[in-house]
Amino acid sequence: MEAEDRPKSAHGLTCRRPAPSLDCEAARAVVEAYFAAAQERFEDYERRNLGASTLSRVQLMCAPWRELHEQEGFTERNFAATSEDGLLVVAAPELAQLPPDTVEAIMAHELGHALDFLHPARYVLVRDELLLYPNPVDDDREVDRARLNRMRQWINRDSDVVEATADEIAAVVMGREIRYAGPCYLQSFETGTRRPAGLR
Repeated sequence: MEAEDRPKSAHGLTCRRPAPSLDCEAARAVVEAYFAAAQERFEDYERRNLGASTLSRVQLMCAPWRELHEQEGFTERNFAATSEDGLLVVAAPELAQLPPDTVEAIMAHELGHALDFLHPARYVLVRDELLLYPNPVDDDREVDRARLNRMRQWINRDSDVVEATADEIAAVVMGREIRYAGPCYLQSFETGTRRPAGLR
């Protein structure tokens, strides 16, 4: 493939399409360890801070990248995604071939989505600061009105805010900031920059 024919990331850097080499069973054996380690930390955080344990229900599934590309719109830089109900993380087998730091950061990012989706409108990003709203137990009209307003805003977030929220949740839980590195701008705990706007 000529250099000019290679796919470009949204930011003009060359980002190659993943080459399949592992089947889902072999890849899952690798990725499962990263998923389980991150899930354990997220479950502990959720119990301590939200008084819930829904993260234990989140499942990891593997599907071929080409299938995810065709059905879910995966681009060259996508290796995992979280369902809108937060209960399923789907990973492409190619994820297992990435550097360990990247796999760990991607799993943390996806579980950040899961926590956000499982607790709608509890997390709000305000000027790059993550706020966690308490779950009110009293029957107060003003509190209900504020909660409905927050839910409307949460539902109408743009994808940059959704992605940044997942990163910020992951940073709080894991104790390390998620960065983006390399030509595909993949998640990393070790190197990179903040997530560029418009990155998909």
